[in-house]
Order: sequence, then structure tokens, then C-alpha cells
Amino acid sequence: MLKLYKFQQEAIDELIKGKRLAILPTGAGKTAVMFNWLKETGKKRVLVVTTPSKVKSGDMITEAVMWCGQEWVDSLEMFE
Repeated sequence: MLKLYKFQQEAIDELIKGKRLAILPTGAGKTAVMFNWLKETGKKRVLVVTTPSKVKSGDMITEAVMWCGQEWVDSLEMFE
């Protein structure tokens, strides 16, 4: 299992407390924060604002599998 940095876990903790936005600089691991927050809370929906190149690259799915596992990713199919 991959390990989060302290600031990433702090962002997740704030989201769990009710914060609605995670604003982090480029390369800070927003995707890791999002997938861990989803996994910890059991939520299945999130709004992702990203660039077309990130969508086309498939990076989001690769990172979802890396952070949460294929079974978790498969459970999201009904929300695509």
C-alpha cells in the first residue's frame, strides 16, 4: 500500500470534517487525496476538474487502481 504524506492526510481529514474543496499545488498529489478520501468515506461521487490531456492519458484510472485496488475501481462502474 502506498503511503500518504502528512499534508495529504491532513487534507483528507479536513474533507472528512466537511470541507468541500481540496486545493493543492501542482504535483502535490490531489488525485491521491481524492481517492483516499473516497475510499475512507465510502463515497462514490466526486467532481474532478482537470485538463483534457489528463483525461485522455488514463492516469486517473491507473492511480485509482494504485491507491484503492481494482475491486474498488470496478465498484464505480455504475457511476461512469
